[in-house]
Amino acid sequence: MEKFISNIKPSPILGFNFDKKNVESQVQNVEQTIFEFEKNLKTGSFDQAYYQNFMEKLDTAGIDELIKEVQSQLDNWDEN
Repeated sequence: MEKFISNIKPSPILGFNFDKKNVESQVQNVEQTIFEFEKNLKTGSFDQAYYQNFMEKLDTAGIDELIKEVQSQLDNWDEN
């Protein structure tokens, strides 16, 4: 156990705080979509059509814009 603990390294994004002000509606929409589907996704009680529906709803919710904003903030934060 000591060897394991001695090899632990902090996350390279430790201290990063996402500012959602530019994508508040996308954050809310994505959170709602995940909440709607999470029970079945966590238990594995779904088929391919259900999963595809989930992915389509995430697209509609604005997941791509959200990911781009998070990545942009991470890139800018990493430069500092």
